[in-house]
Amino acid sequence: MTILQRVRAAIVELTVPLYRPTAYATKVDGMRGRRLAAAGVVVAVVAAACEPAVQDEPTAAPEDEVNDHEATADEPPHPGPVAPEEGPWDPEAEIRPDLMEIHPDETSPGEFVELRYPQETIRGVGFVLEKRVDDGWEVRYFLNGSEGREPSDPPEDPEGWWMPPDNPDRLEWPSIGVVGPVDFALVPGPALPGDYRICTANTDPNYCAELTITR
Repeated sequence: MTILQRVRAAIVELTVPLYRPTAYATKVDGMRGRRLAAAGVVVAVVAAACEPAVQDEPTAAPEDEVNDHEATADEPPHPGPVAPEEGPWDPEAEIRPDLMEIHPDETSPGEFVELRYPQETIRGVGFVLEKRVDDGWEVRYFLNGSEGREPSDPPEDPEGWWMPPDNPDRLEWPSIGVVGPVDFALVPGPALPGDYRICTANTDPNYCAELTITR
């Protein structure tokens, strides 16, 4: 008899009392039963260690599946925002003064505005500036929020605070959440006078506040 066969025979001998009906188990001394259980566990571990390990050979993904997930140089894996041909960025976004206010609500291009959050509502780092056209809204610029920090005034890099609606460089916003009572946004220098709103652009759901841009 080999060593492995002896080990397996010992497992059977030690574990048989553990699986007897309840009437038999009540006749077994409690301490003896616990010792048999412990011995059975130890032997089972030894037997498992003696068995040769079987390893599955790694399989390579099909070539067509790999190619489907490769990003090309002219198509980034996570492209940035681009405005729709017409209409607002998010048709379901609503003006919610209970969630966001703009101070001052009348300003000029190149000036910072405060985006205040009465309930310190969570939001992302992206915003959109939309102009009122007839009875609707049209995207004019994408804005980068200050992520709760107060910016330098005047800004060191004004154009780093906003992107044109076609976003030719395909810049994207990081997927992070911002909390706190205030953000800052820069009104783009080329913005024309009119009635506007600033909306969160990568929040679910998005919400807005109105402002007027003058010269």
